[in-house]
Amino acid sequence: MKPLKLISIVLLLAALLEFSACSKKNEEVTLTKSELLETHSWKLTKMKVSGVESAPDACSLDDTYVFLASGVYTQDEGPTKCEPSDPQTTAGTWEFTNNETKIKVSYGGGAFIIFEKEIVELTSTTMQLKYNFFVDIEETYTH
Repeated sequence: MKPLKLISIVLLLAALLEFSACSKKNEEVTLTKSELLETHSWKLTKMKVSGVESAPDACSLDDTYVFLASGVYTQDEGPTKCEPSDPQTTAGTWEFTNNETKIKVSYGGGAFIIFEKEIVELTSTTMQLKYNFFVDIEETYTH
């Protein structure tokens, strides 16, 4: 009887361990918009101008954008600069507005430029922003 009882206990423990492991795997981790934004660096991958697909400048495709919890973000020009005289890295500020449906970014050193961009999509892999700068512009970033 003892071996059968021992086998039953081992099987029961194994089943409980498997069940708890499965339930942890199936749980989705819900990140806040800030966490989604701050977890990775972002790169521009595609654009639409006035609703029409437009290839981003090749020199912009290697730029990286990093958003920090402190409300500061940095843009690194990457190996290919659009303008050789541009600094390698620029910094600005960011904050969510309008109940986290928009992001306001400012940059430009002494002469700050401020954009408020609508957040079309923000996931762990994609950030899609839309704004108007003389024409409607939609930018998609990934990491």
